Amino acid sequence: MAAIISIEEYKRIQREREEDFGVFDDIWEKNKSFSSSQIEQDIADTLQEVRKNRKRKL
Repeated sequence: MAAIISIEEYKRIQREREEDFGVFDDIWEKNKSFSSSQIEQDIADTLQEVRKNRKRKL
């Protein structure tokens, strides 16, 4: 599948894409000092806490 768009639209899409990935770059930069195992443990702990709180509300 293909689409024909103006060069201005293409540049706008590219700019937005770069901005979006810039957010990921910022997050990766802020977290590069943490080990992947620590990040995984933090995620698991957070999920467990959210699920526990969700059960209390029901």
